[in-house]
Amino acid sequence: MKPLHALIPTAFASLALVACASNPGVTRGANPYDMSVAHHEAAAQQEEHAAVLQEAKYDPDATVSTTRCRADPFGQNNCWESVENPTEKYREQAALHRKRAKDHLAAAVALLAAEQEACAGLPPETGATGPLTAESVASVQLLAGEGAAIRLRSDPQVSVAKLEQAVACHRAHMASLGFVGASMKDCPLALEKADTDVSSSEGGPIVTVTAEDPKVARAIIARAQALAQHDASSGR
Repeated sequence: MKPLHALIPTAFASLALVACASNPGVTRGANPYDMSVAHHEAAAQQEEHAAVLQEAKYDPDATVSTTRCRADPFGQNNCWESVENPTEKYREQAALHRKRAKDHLAAAVALLAAEQEACAGLPPETGATGPLTAESVASVQLLAGEGAAIRLRSDPQVSVAKLEQAVACHRAHMASLGFVGASMKDCPLALEKADTDVSSSEGGPIVTVTAEDPKVARAIIARAQALAQHDASSGR
């Protein structure tokens, strides 16, 4: 299965990598997964507002003259006059804020495009609910220090490929929300740094969720345990 970052359109991902490598002034926080779509859009609005304020201070007709002198090797003073616009810095600042706004909007568009691509052809609610519902989970096997393997009930209409797409769709949707959502606080898939894998077994397909980060792994285990408890309380 593709890692989460691979869901972002290739062109955008390549552009972001080049920018980070070659431009120390790249917009901080404008990587798609740095925040939710809503927060990227809000950041873009803030940057645009800042650009308008800076632009208002720019006067294209403002000038200031400065005379500078420098002695040559023969002791003669050579003087010259330079004319500059003292408000040019405000125009430059406005352009910088607009670039940041553009970067945040591009990140928001990339997240939405990734979700649309991942969820293509699936029921509209798949992104929000995900495949790990109370009705679909058959059993949970905890993987100490790593995560959990969650076996789903067999469904002849759901292939491993379809389940993989449902997992990708759900994670892309959660990425659009910045991996924040009260309804998904107990879902093992709704963790940004989790790795997922879908495989088949005689008892039903298995969704394995793991993480190298110990903190994320513990969160996966805790959420998987909640699924297991729900399964037990349901008498399954």
